[in-house]
Amino acid sequence: MNIPCPAQGIRSEPASGTILPTTIFGRAIAEGGGRGSIVNISSMAAQSAITRVLGYSMAKAAVDNFTRWMAVELANRYGDKIRMNAIAPGFLSLTRTAGC
Repeated sequence: MNIPCPAQGIRSEPASGTILPTTIFGRAIAEGGGRGSIVNISSMAAQSAITRVLGYSMAKAAVDNFTRWMAVELANRYGDKIRMNAIAPGFLSLTRTAGC
């Protein structure tokens, strides 16, 4: 049960904060011989440019890319036993956030 750990050398807290738990839970599911799903939380900011949140957008784009990569990796190793997805909440426009 060898789940890769690509987090070594990553210095981004949001990215490593997704990669490490995903790796840990992926290993636990694989070693348990069971089936499971891992769902990461991304953002629509990864898909569209938003002003003044470059770091956030980049971190969420990294989450998206990692999730896609890990989904392929898990499928190649375990078939459909471990599923990998991400949800990406959208934008909420409110009058109190209009100047942001």
